[in-house]
Amino acid sequence: MKDSSNTMDQISIDAAKMYLTEIEDEFKDDTGKYYEFLRAMRDFRTR
Repeated sequence: MKDSSNTMDQISIDAAKMYLTEIEDEFKDDTGKYYEFLRAMRDFRTR
């Protein structure tokens, strides 16, 4: 069962990376907004 959990963790990590890449592409002309988004995500994670 542990292999299944590791697979799901990897899928989640891959999905998160894809999402961040999409956000980065969306804000490629405004890197300040992208970094603001990253700060907001970090702040949310620490709550």
